[in-house]
Amino acid sequence: MSLYSFPFDSTETPEHDRLGGKCTSLVIMTNAGMPVPPGFAVTTDAFDAVMNDTKLHDQIAAHLKGLDYNSPAELDRQAALIVEYQELTTENLHERTSDLEKLLKWNVVGKVN
Repeated sequence: MSLYSFPFDSTETPEHDRLGGKCTSLVIMTNAGMPVPPGFAVTTDAFDAVMNDTKLHDQIAAHLKGLDYNSPAELDRQAALIVEYQELTTENLHERTSDLEKLLKWNVVGKVN
């Protein structure tokens, strides 16, 4: 089994903690023979890897350290900074994914020709 993805048609028992409720249900319905479009779940392991690889977890923890939870203005300010970090991380991951996709397409086309 892949650590980062879980196909809906897998014969392995889905783990709610790794897939979430919706994807766990889709796996169960697929295995029961119900009409479910082909697909896969991205696991919480993938999320954790991204959080650790990008250091986003550390950046969020730093913003929350010493935060005055009784100050709505401070909560809003820190939340906005965390969203900004998340957006920058998402853009970076999108670029990396696009590069990987291009490489995979090139390798497939190269092998077909």
